[in-house]
Amino acid sequence: MERSSSVSHKILKYWLAQYHRYTKYWERLTVPWQFAYWRRRERELLSTSEKGYRLKLEELNLNAESLARLKSQQRDGQEIVIAEVDKNGSMFSYYGTIPNVPNGDAGKFTERTRFAVQLVARNGYMGIRKSFTGRRLNFINELKILYHLNAQGCHIPAILGVDFDKLTLTISYIAGHVLRDDLAALGAQFHAKYPRKRADLTPDERRSIRAMRSEQGRQFLRQVIDESFIEHVYQEICKIHAVGVVNIDITYGNILIERYSKQPYLIDFEHATLYSNLNAQAQQILTRRDISKFDSLFGTHKVIEKPRLLETAYQKSSLLSFAWAGFLSILMQLPLTELMDTFV
Repeated sequence: MERSSSVSHKILKYWLAQYHRYTKYWERLTVPWQFAYWRRRERELLSTSEKGYRLKLEELNLNAESLARLKSQQRDGQEIVIAEVDKNGSMFSYYGTIPNVPNGDAGKFTERTRFAVQLVARNGYMGIRKSFTGRRLNFINELKILYHLNAQGCHIPAILGVDFDKLTLTISYIAGHVLRDDLAALGAQFHAKYPRKRADLTPDERRSIRAMRSEQGRQFLRQVIDESFIEHVYQEICKIHAVGVVNIDITYGNILIERYSKQPYLIDFEHATLYSNLNAQAQQILTRRDISKFDSLFGTHKVIEKPRLLETAYQKSSLLSFAWAGFLSILMQLPLTELMDTFV
């Protein structure tokens, strides 16, 4: 029975991996259609986020002279660049020092390796403009996921503007602190020395680095946040999962503590995946990895040890389990419906 359970587990894990690859394959294949589909829905994208989080220009607390100069340059629908944001999240401002944010020192700008990020003003609100030049799939993926999450009122940035020609996405700037920065200020060491280039790291080396960072953060975590904040983060993750979004990049650097409400906001969904019409058992398996990451970061025990779908397989012979695994794609409803929605 033990051997049968092991075989069953491996088969199911294989099919889940294939399901994920299948979804990503269709996303890459249908990029031109998805791009045209979301371009047609641009007004809807913006209107869905109107009730989301927004920060007025005055709340950035620039000095009076810089604020007046910035307001004089504002035009309806246009974006004014206030600062460049480097790899470490430091702001290099064109309008003087920005209070309550990490301001970068002149000449110490650390260039981002993938997407250029800027702090901008748009229609009287503060935004973060992210450039996806040459990466249409990432652009569409984050746009799509933000749309669905904003529609459900999740604690994420609102969409302020989209430029389909330049492949830029402008989301609301959330005033507050990055949890990683607060932990680092107390002594947490998050910068690991890679034995080789990051892209060449083995899965075991990546897991080891993630474990080290989690351990460092947990040492100081309760000095920055309390149990109610941790539970609120967990509830937000569950809310995101309920929409069908999984594979969230849950890290200390992607959790913001909002300045006024002290509530958590999650950012960075470019690598997340949206699965349509998942049943409860399939969702339980696919969200397990995200919950495991959460447990590692916050020292909790939220993950369910054996999802019901796996328990069912464990109770069958290896032959029956193989048939069950083969039927998994049907149970999980392969994303053909999502492909069809693209053409509607």
